[in-house]
Amino acid sequence: MMLLKSLAIWFLIGFAQAQTSTSERNIIELLNQVMSNQREMNRQITEYTALNKFTRRTFNNKGELKEEIIEVSENYQSPRRNVEVVLSRNGKPMSENKIQKERQKAVKNLTEDEAERLKTVAHSPGSSGPEFGFVFGMSKERMIRIGTFEIFRAGEFYNLRHERWNDRDMLVLDFRPNPAFRPEEHVYAPLGHLAGTVWIDAADRVTAKLQAYLAEDSERKTVAFAVEYSRMPDGIWLATLTRVNAAANPQVFNNLNYEWISEKSNYQRFSAQAGEAKIEIPRPKP
Repeated sequence: MMLLKSLAIWFLIGFAQAQTSTSERNIIELLNQVMSNQREMNRQITEYTALNKFTRRTFNNKGELKEEIIEVSENYQSPRRNVEVVLSRNGKPMSENKIQKERQKAVKNLTEDEAERLKTVAHSPGSSGPEFGFVFGMSKERMIRIGTFEIFRAGEFYNLRHERWNDRDMLVLDFRPNPAFRPEEHVYAPLGHLAGTVWIDAADRVTAKLQAYLAEDSERKTVAFAVEYSRMPDGIWLATLTRVNAAANPQVFNNLNYEWISEKSNYQRFSAQAGEAKIEIPRPKP
């Protein structure tokens, strides 16, 4: 009888260990698949224009708001850069002459970048798509880079479950700082302080939403980083909200004391042919 009990206990322990191992392996495989899919989708970001409402808030050492700037712009993305044609700043429209000059500059930059991209593709067929992230700061010492790719590599993910979000089935994971994470560069240091939740579209296997907080913020009162995506009619997912709140703890964010919020809307398809770029200007929906 005792022998049977012992065997049963060992069986249960072994089964639990196998389940844990399989779960961890499944999570790693899931995140790798998500990153692969997002790299492929990132190839297509350059084919879209959008309206962008960009808010930047600057705070003093006491956490008091010093300045707020709100810009509305036409946004164009190349593999090398973001191009913003500012339409208004703090509610004041830019002159039509300035807007036209910025549009001409955007066409020139996008055409050059597209020509460079085609050369790269010709020399590196079959290469994976880019890993876009968000870079903030004015100097190397006070600069951060953050995005879903960086968080997937720096965090420790657990608690896989199913939820509904925006009428779609989601695979949801929590994450916390990984004790083994060692940032290779100073710009990645904040990643070791983030915890939060990611929502992954169950069908498309791409990030739909991610919210991160400082690990010590156990009640999750202040968002440190957030990104949300929307699914376009052709199936690609594009960012509609990005928020980086370095003011949550400037010391963690390499002494930056800002909050950035980007809200993109009215995405329209655009394709640049080398030497012949045509921009479909994004307009506000009536």
